[in-house]
Amino acid sequence: MKYFLYLAEIPPSTPSPPRPYPTDQYWWQWNERNNLEGFNKSNDNHIFTWQPHGSQFTIIEDVPPNRLAIKIQKPPQLERNDVLKSINFDDSWVQIL
Repeated sequence: MKYFLYLAEIPPSTPSPPRPYPTDQYWWQWNERNNLEGFNKSNDNHIFTWQPHGSQFTIIEDVPPNRLAIKIQKPPQLERNDVLKSINFDDSWVQIL
């Protein structure tokens, strides 16, 4: 089984994460949709996809069979006034500039 991890753009002030994927272990090619794909040199497995038009980078990894799988159902919509009342909202918290 495969899963896809979607990484958002990292703000410049964020320190660089450790590099668990040494760049010399992958080869790259453009696919028919102009996405850059990275493959493992040792077994030609597709590991990365970069979609420059959407600024999205995907890392593809195997998912262990004993993983925790969950499904989240859409919760009911909250009423605005009920939420404000539950936090004891006070108009003095807001200042119009």
